Amino acid sequence: SPMFTIDERVDMIKRITSQFDNIEVDTYDGLLAEYARRFDKAIIRLLESPDILKIGADVAGDLRSLRKIKPFNDGGFVDLQAIAPEWGIEERSLRKLSAIVLGERVSKAQRLSNWEATTLTDKQQLYAATDAWVCTRIYDKLQHTAKIKRTKRHDTANTPAQR
Repeated sequence: SPMFTIDERVDMIKRITSQFDNIEVDTYDGLLAEYARRFDKAIIRLLESPDILKIGADVAGDLRSLRKIKPFNDGGFVDLQAIAPEWGIEERSLRKLSAIVLGERVSKAQRLSNWEATTLTDKQQLYAATDAWVCTRIYDKLQHTAKIKRTKRHDTANTPAQR
């Protein structure tokens, strides 16, 4: 069972960011695609801003789905799968990236459930929140870890989780 519920995580994020006038924490039930149908200028500015990082794994697919709803020029998106090789990590799945970088795997049990449903189950919501949270932890850990210098011999014993 998770350490914090989704509501507890949202409350923590709201408290932590309350001192910033330019941050608004919002939640929704259902799919991101449904939420995005309500696009307004603020959301477009968020998606296009290079100054606000949006971190994920395989973000290209998410961006394609969002652009079907409303076209925009993305900015500030970081794809962990694209940057991991800079640290000598060739694994592509979020589960494996988490194991290598953080030293712990994330459950992917909900990955194959019905994500097209109008309302997501509590387990799906928790999975999505955990997925997003883990991505930010991986990114932060990588940013505080020296990048691997490319040599002819690949040193696998020097991964971020082992530092």
